[in-house]
Amino acid sequence: MIALGRACVRLIEAADVLLAGQRDQQDMIDLRAAREFAKRKLREIVVNAEPAVTAEIMAASENVLGPVQDVGKN
Repeated sequence: MIALGRACVRLIEAADVLLAGQRDQQDMIDLRAAREFAKRKLREIVVNAEPAVTAEIMAASENVLGPVQDVGKN
């Protein structure tokens, strides 16, 4: 559950970055769909998770912890 939640967090943030520089309409549609899927899945996971599990999941967020400097830390 934690791995799936972390993947969703990373996908949401990656889609935001990719969308910022994207000009192709179909790519934008695909990225938005992927981002919305990840958001829905993350909500499903977090709504039923214990607070400690939610904290573990959100630890994957660069917005919470800042950019990853070393892959070993994340």
